[in-house]
Amino acid sequence: MSIFDHSADNDINAMQESFETWKHSGSVVNREVWLKTKDGTTFPTLIS
Repeated sequence: MSIFDHSADNDINAMQESFETWKHSGSVVNREVWLKTKDGTTFPTLIS
């Protein structure tokens, strides 16, 4: 299981961009991404 399994389908690109930023710089600041629950409900999340 990875964080991408929990990312909302319409927001996979934003999560991938955030992950690449984190790999290169070591941090991500104030990035909003949408995640999904087991039942498919999506919700906004701020990652830093």
